Amino acid sequence: MNDFQNSVLNCLASLSPKTLLEARDTMRSPDRSWMQVEKRTLNLMDIDSEMLKTDARFRILLNEVGYETLFFPHPGKKLYVSFSSGRELSASYPKFVRWKYRPFFDGSMLFIDDPLMELYNDRTKVMWYYGTKEHPYTQDLAEIILNFAKMLGVHPENICCFGSSCGGTVAIELGNLIDGISVIAINPQYRIGEWLPEVTDFFASLGIDLKGEDPFGRHHLSLKQKNTVYFLVENFCSPRDRKQFLPFFKENNFPVRLGLNRMNNVLTWIHGTVFRPNPHHVMPDQIGFLLILYLLEEYRKGHDIEDFSGMMLLFSELMQQRMDFTLKEAVWKRKLAALEKRMEEKEESGIFSIFSKK
Repeated sequence: MNDFQNSVLNCLASLSPKTLLEARDTMRSPDRSWMQVEKRTLNLMDIDSEMLKTDARFRILLNEVGYETLFFPHPGKKLYVSFSSGRELSASYPKFVRWKYRPFFDGSMLFIDDPLMELYNDRTKVMWYYGTKEHPYTQDLAEIILNFAKMLGVHPENICCFGSSCGGTVAIELGNLIDGISVIAINPQYRIGEWLPEVTDFFASLGIDLKGEDPFGRHHLSLKQKNTVYFLVENFCSPRDRKQFLPFFKENNFPVRLGLNRMNNVLTWIHGTVFRPNPHHVMPDQIGFLLILYLLEEYRKGHDIEDFSGMMLLFSELMQQRMDFTLKEAVWKRKLAALEKRMEEKEESGIFSIFSKK
């Protein structure tokens, strides 16, 4: 169990509301000072261990490609690597997903955005760090990760690659390239040519047929390594994700069963969370990630993970409650905004508004 988990348990055990509230503030208010760190553009081999002793922003040059990265150091001999998910058209670049989870992780963190989105973010929502026909960018990512791990003294079994949606797909690919690491993939795409028709069409405009054959296996994922631990999280109530994971599970003889399941080095957590308008966006929050990391650690220790299946069913229901509250909050915000607008209109007519701003 990591230091953060121990500190949370100690807070709970102490029954001190003040201590617990202080811990919550620390968890929910991560340090933002990294935003003021100056970015350095360097070749991968020019980065040394001294540069990794403080928060760092790099544009890493490798094979004529620039990889936007963010790094958080930690004394723990672990490395967590986060990949970006899709985004709206013309969204800002780069995007470092889940950097606010920093207080929950017991190791250094490396965030890498998709360099293709710098070129095409006004034309497509997702590109899976694809690269070119001849050169998958995931090969560069593996080289970057292994170089950082070497400088930090982190062994492969203490590397964890994670992401959601297309970021989860990339995490799986890295698990295939680096034997022995851990992978957390949330609602990933296993057949990228069958995800969004407009994205498939965009790739076709670049001369890439996502439904055709690919010598690197990018179009149709498989789980290739025996020592890598793959943790797959799926939402059964997401129609788009069902079309992805049901055929994949059938191909691999994985059971489609709610809760936590294990098949050799593959762990699956299937939940059924309804969320409108798009259940694909249902993801475990910080506490959910903390729970997944705990389960991975227990698996690495040789414990029977399926003993926790009942607990995961309960946690799945808590996740549904959280989504229900999120929807209700959105509804009340809209109602409040409408009420405020009406009151302001009345104020302009000479009627006092309780929402008037001084």
